[in-house]
Amino acid sequence: MPLLFELNFTSRGSKHMEKRSFVFCSICKAALDDPDHQVYWLTNRDKHEQEGYPVTLNVVHTVQKAMIKKGWLTVVPNQISKDGYAKRWQVSSKLISRLPKALEWEDVLPDRPKLTKAQTVKIKQRTLSKYLRINGYRLPERQIDRQQPDDLRNEVHLVNQLAFEHTFTGLLTIKGEPKTFRGFNRTFIHNLNGSGRPYGGCEQMKEKDRLNILIDGEPVIEIDIAACQPTILWSRFIRGQRKPHEPVPQARDFYADVVENTAQLLDREQVKTVITKALGNASFPRERWPYGMKVKGHKWKDVANEFLKAMPFLDLLEPVKEDSFTLQHTEAQIIFLTMYRLYKFKNVPCLPGHDAIVVPLRHVEVAEDFLSKSFELATGVVPKLRIKSASG
Repeated sequence: MPLLFELNFTSRGSKHMEKRSFVFCSICKAALDDPDHQVYWLTNRDKHEQEGYPVTLNVVHTVQKAMIKKGWLTVVPNQISKDGYAKRWQVSSKLISRLPKALEWEDVLPDRPKLTKAQTVKIKQRTLSKYLRINGYRLPERQIDRQQPDDLRNEVHLVNQLAFEHTFTGLLTIKGEPKTFRGFNRTFIHNLNGSGRPYGGCEQMKEKDRLNILIDGEPVIEIDIAACQPTILWSRFIRGQRKPHEPVPQARDFYADVVENTAQLLDREQVKTVITKALGNASFPRERWPYGMKVKGHKWKDVANEFLKAMPFLDLLEPVKEDSFTLQHTEAQIIFLTMYRLYKFKNVPCLPGHDAIVVPLRHVEVAEDFLSKSFELATGVVPKLRIKSASG
């Protein structure tokens, strides 16, 4: 507080100074946490307000100006803004040297309320690119039965009620900041046949961070559907080919197949990147190397042929009718059905990924069984699953 009162403010009322102390202490803590003593903050007012901070953006700017005038804060030269944040600022060594060696910090960010039933289902508008509109593609008419969203909300609300009986430690926002569990919601695109992925858990976290989550204080594992969307597309490709009494088709890791076909010219992540773009564009590139991925001495047409040998079903891709959003819808149905059954019938807590679920280690067998059967129910094929843990 003595340091704060060295700053020059036009008013020094107790309420104003309390708000400014939140900002000033936050800047000091961020500077101490950073090896270069640099700090940055949100500049978008709407995003700032959505976070529920105990201060307005005006208070941040007031403290910022006072620290600049005092010489405690200077802009970092020759920088590029990252991750939607403001430019970096350098906290002076003069201020750092005056901060006490032993400090205790208190988190004054209020807990955001749990999601209400009305917030559990969102339907966002989908827009087509100019290229697709010129080529005559049109979105189907938005037809949503009033009862359908209500039924979906009831299902998600039930899962949330059961999930609130458990604890989830180590959840992070997309920016890597700690967050509290507020419940799940599902986001559909254009109508109830597009996407529908569940959000609210760990789906936007990095893999290494997801595997460090604790559920009810227990370590977790992640059960991942290998090449999920390509496998769903393959199931549609072979639909009707199985004869009565034949075993259910078993999926392969199609990404690994391409790696093998190309003699490891591309690694698994590169193959996955090519296919993700192809699904998003609803077409597989055949003429030239994808941007930023050219390998000298190799023609893309030859490499593309190896992709198509492993995944001939890529020919099914067609904008609007069979693309990333339609495949996401089936994927989301599989993940949510697995969650719903685990919570309701086994009281097994879990968190959704886009094509995976995270569960306590001791529940791996039942979770694996439920995920595999949910996939088979939705597609008619048995998926290839991969299990990951923090210990490998």
